[in-house]
Amino acid sequence: MELIDVAKRALPDTAAGHPYNYYWRADTPLRPPPPRLVEASIWDYNRDRLYRPRLAHLENPHELPIVRLLADHEWQGDELMDAWVAEARTIGNGPARLMFTQALDHGIDTVENPPAALTRLFAEGLDARPAWFDPKAFERGRQLWCDCSYLSRSGMAVLDLMGTFVGAEVSTAVGETGRLVRDPYRRNLETFEFFLEVSKPGGMRRFGKGFTTTTRVRLMHAQVRARLSRSWSRDRYAEHGNPISTALTATAGITIGLLPMLLDDHYGRRKTERQMTDVLHYWTYINYVLGVAPELLTLDLTEALAMSDYSTGHAGGPTAWTEQMARAAADNIAGARGKRGTLVRAVTVPTLGAVATFSGDVLVRELTRNTSYADVRLQPWKSLFEVALRANVRTRAATDRLPGKSVRRRAVCRLGDTTSLAAVQLGRHLAKENRVPMTNYSGHDSEEPQRCPMA
Repeated sequence: MELIDVAKRALPDTAAGHPYNYYWRADTPLRPPPPRLVEASIWDYNRDRLYRPRLAHLENPHELPIVRLLADHEWQGDELMDAWVAEARTIGNGPARLMFTQALDHGIDTVENPPAALTRLFAEGLDARPAWFDPKAFERGRQLWCDCSYLSRSGMAVLDLMGTFVGAEVSTAVGETGRLVRDPYRRNLETFEFFLEVSKPGGMRRFGKGFTTTTRVRLMHAQVRARLSRSWSRDRYAEHGNPISTALTATAGITIGLLPMLLDDHYGRRKTERQMTDVLHYWTYINYVLGVAPELLTLDLTEALAMSDYSTGHAGGPTAWTEQMARAAADNIAGARGKRGTLVRAVTVPTLGAVATFSGDVLVRELTRNTSYADVRLQPWKSLFEVALRANVRTRAATDRLPGKSVRRRAVCRLGDTTSLAAVQLGRHLAKENRVPMTNYSGHDSEEPQRCPMA
């Protein structure tokens, strides 16, 4: 049995000495989950209403082989991209970025004497469409995801934000790099543009903008992973596992894909198993391009729900970074000037009530507990927003029963996800207003340590 030694291929000596720091193979025994991976009741709100009813037929969904493999993969990152990031350090970030961009935009065959790691990244990953890919199921899934109710798609974004601020793995990675505090406008705009581009018709074709944007996000994840691993001690790695693990990426894609469908279904716009599976197919291919380990890619809806439920329940947090990032956001709200500042402060508490509709009260309290918003009343805003949410979903359910549903769905999805489109337009306005460069997904190219400026 040959284990791929990450110490030699991607991760540095500070973390590489740990015995679990390798890439899994079929004949490798399963590693136990990292100690930080403990079940936390703060995430039960959506598990109780969205996941557990759908998994009730299983005695223990977390004992499914793929879920056990998911826990094992908390120890590893993205084998192909991690190897390229390691090789890029020896080449130099400038030349490496030029070669990567040339290969991504024009093909690996247009790069003169490409390094072995770059060739492997494209030949074995990006240019190799998986055998399971079904373009018709993918397109059905894309349209179904874009056609979810506006507020259900907004709910997905809210819960993604909660995972970023409160969840242990993401808040640690985001907090330690400091980018969300140091460069919030560009960082947020890059996120919005990712969601928009992957949702556009043809966006995930090999040279489509969704595909190239996804690959640039994948590179950024590997750069953050490498930088944090160089700064982490062996003991820190032993506690947390791999920063931005392939397990996290896998379940993030599954959850982002299925949450709007689950919320629509929960509030009265019923979704069939086939519709759910088509959306899963769509996001599983996005996960493939993002570099998720092949053994964690599933088209089985029950497996995907069990993986998402496990990841949600074991997200952990809050962390010290949760407090620092939340307080930074609260300070920015308090310091906002003029009419806009007055407006932002006026809508903050109602917005927290709306957030609680999707996340539950407990998670909002964990987010705000050391800020000036720790004790604000979430009612009546939570109840009022839930009325609006139900009305939005049920109105869409009613229009589904009218003739021409497929035609309307194609028309709605022509521009991609309209929620993301609105977010991109706002993000570009804020970036321009604050004289922030437009997105190029190179925010982690620098070799300089980038700590949170609040630390």
